[in-house]
Amino acid sequence: MSSKLSMKIVFFIGILALFIYTLAKYEKNTYNKLNTTTIAQEKNLSPVGEIVKGFKLRQRININSIKTNAALEKKTCLYIMLANYSNRKNTGSFAIDLHVGEKQEMVTLNACDIKDNSYKRVCFDNILVEDLIKEPNLFIIIKGIDGKPGSSVTAWSTTDTSLGEIESETWKGRSLLFSFGALDDDQPEFRASVIFSILTFISIVLLAYPLLIKKQQI
Repeated sequence: MSSKLSMKIVFFIGILALFIYTLAKYEKNTYNKLNTTTIAQEKNLSPVGEIVKGFKLRQRININSIKTNAALEKKTCLYIMLANYSNRKNTGSFAIDLHVGEKQEMVTLNACDIKDNSYKRVCFDNILVEDLIKEPNLFIIIKGIDGKPGSSVTAWSTTDTSLGEIESETWKGRSLLFSFGALDDDQPEFRASVIFSILTFISIVLLAYPLLIKKQQI
C-alpha cells in the first residue's frame, strides 16, 4: 500500500471520528424544556452585585408557577440569566445550590465561562422533575467562592416576582431571571438518526476505497 493511499485512509478515519464526536457532543447537550410559567418578565432590571467571595443570595421559588409535561424521572436543569460586565475577563468561581425540601445539590461554575446577558444552564444530577413539582419548599442559593471585585460575574434581577422572590431586604420585591428545564437523556429518534448517518458515512468510505486502490494501480 502506497503512502498516499495510507494517508487518504487515515484522513477518512479521522473525518469519521470527528463526525461521531460532534454528534455525541450535540446529543449530550440536548434537552426538553419544562412547561413552566414564562420566564420572569424583564422589568426594571438590575444586577445583584458581583458574585465575589462571601457573596450569598437566596431566591424563594413559587411552587404554584411550576407545571410540567416532561417525564417525572428526568433530571432538573435551571436556566438563569447571568452577566459578565460587557465580556470582560473574569476569574474565580461561584456556586448555585438548588434546595428541594430536604434534597440539596450544588454546582460550581467558573466565572470565565459565563457569557454576557445570557441564560446559563445548570443541571442537577440528583434532583428529578418529580422532586421539583411535588415539594413546596423550593429555593435557589447563589454563593461566591473565590471571586474578587472587578473580575467577577453577576446575575440579573427583575421586579416581576411571579416565579418567586429574593429573600433579602436589599432586593426585596425582586426576583432572579430564571426558568427550569429537564435534561433529556433518552432520545431514540435522535440516536437512530446518528446511527444511520454513521452507517451512511462508512458505506461511502467502503465504496470509495476500491476506487482509490484502482487509481493507485493505474
